[in-house]
Amino acid sequence: MPIMVLLIVMAVSQVATAAYLLYMFNDVEREARKRNAEFRAYLDSSLNGLEQRLAGRSDLARPRPGASAVG
Repeated sequence: MPIMVLLIVMAVSQVATAAYLLYMFNDVEREARKRNAEFRAYLDSSLNGLEQRLAGRSDLARPRPGASAVG
């Protein structure tokens, strides 16, 4: 096999490998972004629920007007 043909085959192989890896990493990154967005949505909803529960408890924990703190 002449050296020029070998160099052309190597170059084409490198380009094909690079294109495949870029495609695969892009796919992996897309999935990671999707999981990150789902996690953020879950975290936001959990924290909103916690804030609502804490706000409800703070209304219950407030002392009544005229009530004595000591027995």
